[in-house]
Amino acid sequence: MIELNKIYNKDCIEGMKDLYEKYGECIDLCITDPPYGIEYQSNGSLKKKNKIINDNKANYKTFGELVYKLLKPNTHAYFFTRFDVYPEHYKQLTEIGFNIKNLLIAEKMQVGGLGDLQASYANNVELIIFAQKGRRKFNETKLVKTTKPVGKSPNRYTNPTGKYKKRLPVLWKVSEGYPPAVENSAKNKDNPHPTPKNPLFLEWLIQLSSNEGDIVLDPFMGSGSTAISCIHTNRKYIGYEIEKEYYDFAIKRIEKHKGNLLQLQ
Repeated sequence: MIELNKIYNKDCIEGMKDLYEKYGECIDLCITDPPYGIEYQSNGSLKKKNKIINDNKANYKTFGELVYKLLKPNTHAYFFTRFDVYPEHYKQLTEIGFNIKNLLIAEKMQVGGLGDLQASYANNVELIIFAQKGRRKFNETKLVKTTKPVGKSPNRYTNPTGKYKKRLPVLWKVSEGYPPAVENSAKNKDNPHPTPKNPLFLEWLIQLSSNEGDIVLDPFMGSGSTAISCIHTNRKYIGYEIEKEYYDFAIKRIEKHKGNLLQLQ
């Protein structure tokens, strides 16, 4: 049996090869924020954080092929990317066999930027490649209420409008009720990882693209946001994080969230 709800402190390439050899197509969804090929360092937070080392060790083609192999037929995958590397990421994932459906754009509460801060626009969004292995419909959720009259048909060719939206836009704006992809630096001041994602944002993706009890893979688990999101949505998770500092923090963070959930029961 697959050992579920576990993060491995090891290289994801090695880990995913072993997982595939033992279990084949066993993953229901992948959500991950892979390295972009630079040694990124966040300077905008209240506490300066260390650089992401080993940031150029794995590219999309290398780990993406393993993700594709591990995913079951007709499943979704979300890959965080950045504007300057998106064309190459798109090319690599397409060559692997993924069907790229959209580029999701989500606001973040922490504004950042790279390079010339006086002659370039501040970055206040995250870009996420939405890909499919085969084709999978979105789940019907209660995440966003419709703004149109409920029970009425916009025209004779469509069904009556339901209470909740069945199709969400590619632009997720916080002002319209969508969760930010990244919380502000004050909420992440104790997190050693320079690019932690908002668990609530990941929870939305998980609810749209998987079912309760499904297995979610994150090859670059970082500080454990994907694992926490799986716990909150009744999914199972498998993750890899090569950096011991981030791995140790993720384990402690997950245990803390489990304890908080037990207190609420």
